[in-house]
Amino acid sequence: MGISTLWDWVCMTAAMLVLEPIFEADLPQEQYAYRAGRNAQHAVIEVEERLH
Repeated sequence: MGISTLWDWVCMTAAMLVLEPIFEADLPQEQYAYRAGRNAQHAVIEVEERLH
């Protein structure tokens, strides 16, 4: 019912550590969704900077 076990957490973390660099290399720099260290607030700040 949505309660992850320790084994589930370990498997998800291992998959993320392997897959994240692969997909990160394919994403354009302009994309902010689903990226480490980037979020919607960062996107808004960049838009404001480009407008001024």
